[in-house]
Amino acid sequence: MSVVCSAFGAGAKEILSVADIEQAFLLKQQFPDAILIGERQGKKLAGADYGNSPSELDQANLNGKTIIHTT
Repeated sequence: MSVVCSAFGAGAKEILSVADIEQAFLLKQQFPDAILIGERQGKKLAGADYGNSPSELDQANLNGKTIIHTT
């Protein structure tokens, strides 16, 4: 299962997918209540709330949250 499916399953309102790390952090500045999910080369990005593993969201409560996703 993808992290996107897991995020919606955990109650996410919307997911903003971006390819660029810098863009992800700019969006996080614009939307400080958003949850940042991202990784590169299999490792969670420093400063991200979660990596790109669906298992990281098993216990997450993302009800009504905007997700910024980069992978």
